[in-house]
Amino acid sequence: MNTIWADRSGVHDDLSSVDGLVAWLRGAGGAEGDGVATADLAGGGAEGGGGVGRGDGVDGGGEARRVGEGGRGGEASRVGLARDTAEETGVAGETGVAGGDVGHVGECDLEAFRGLRRALRDLAGVVTEDTRDVSGDRDLARAVAEVNAAVRQTAAWPQLEVVGGELVRRTASAAPGVVRVLAAIAAEGVELFGGERRSLLRACYAPGCVLYFVKDHPRREWCSPGCGNRVRAARHYRRVTSREHG
Repeated sequence: MNTIWADRSGVHDDLSSVDGLVAWLRGAGGAEGDGVATADLAGGGAEGGGGVGRGDGVDGGGEARRVGEGGRGGEASRVGLARDTAEETGVAGETGVAGGDVGHVGECDLEAFRGLRRALRDLAGVVTEDTRDVSGDRDLARAVAEVNAAVRQTAAWPQLEVVGGELVRRTASAAPGVVRVLAAIAAEGVELFGGERRSLLRACYAPGCVLYFVKDHPRREWCSPGCGNRVRAARHYRRVTSREHG
């Protein structure tokens, strides 16, 4: 789930209001179990890039892509980072909100999530040396401080539970649900941007895309098959146009 996504009716921002944030938190936390991945928050971007500026997310572009097919808007992807990025950090689901129980959410929480979204995108831009216009005017010092501050907002500890007769490790916290999600996303950011796999992070330079992705194959150049198709279509159009006017 992206926080900024596009479909045929236009661009939508799940962090445009407190109600939007609540709906996003319940959808992300309830649909996927215990945690919310970094990429879930840092979504963003509409095809053409004109409607979404710096700090509007680490992912997006096109039709709300999340890597693969299905999902809201067509081609699915998730942190301007694609979803596989968060899964590879190994921290998704460690802390979060089970069953969508986010508790009270206010304007201060909305601003905190917007700030963290902007920080994650700035970090991705720095790590990838992103030259796209949408990644301009990034602030590394502010981004690092924002992520670290979010991580410190909650203390968590391991707990044992018995589920179906089996011992299961859970992470518990006394912090409100919305704060736990914020801290969990920030912690995933620390693992990703501070870990070895950051060297595989890439910006997707397909037309109109603002996504980042993990280059998990030597021949991978785009965040999703949809972006690859757009690049090939654009090349074909240029060739045809060149012949017609040549």
